[in-house]
Amino acid sequence: MNTQILLMPLLLIVLISNSNAAESSEQMVESLLPSKTVTRNIVIEEEGQPSTTTPPSPNPSISIPIVFEYGSSRLTPDSRRTLDTIARALNHPKLQAYQFLIEGHTDGKGSSETNQALSEKRAAAVRDYLSGPRHVEQMRLLVVGKGASELLLPNEPYAAANRRVKFVNVGKIQENKAE
Repeated sequence: MNTQILLMPLLLIVLISNSNAAESSEQMVESLLPSKTVTRNIVIEEEGQPSTTTPPSPNPSISIPIVFEYGSSRLTPDSRRTLDTIARALNHPKLQAYQFLIEGHTDGKGSSETNQALSEKRAAAVRDYLSGPRHVEQMRLLVVGKGASELLLPNEPYAAANRRVKFVNVGKIQENKAE
């Protein structure tokens, strides 16, 4: 009986945590899904969408703080849980036809060369985790390292917020067609 009383709050926390993860996954899907098609500055409205005169950004994206072990590309357990949520979003039927660029970003500590190499390794580590145990098709995941070239907080170059991974929807997957 005492064991049941102690396990109930733990079970409740796990259920709430899983519910929030699903909710976050759905929010990510909506953030990464293009709402309109832009072609040569012509905006094609999707059914049920309000008309606007300013076209939206052609590449929807989300920036996620992914924590790595200091000075390495090794993912922490917390980051793996975050990436599990991202994998659910990327594997969602609404996003399965799209390809994504994974941008690795660092803070301003260290040399440009070190930051560039580290950001490339971190973006690749994220791609490898998503395409490995989380079954996101690797052909849908492109990687690039940005180093400290695009700081989220330029006035605070050493801030932790600058160390992040950005996912950019680069459009529908292009199939190679033999002509």
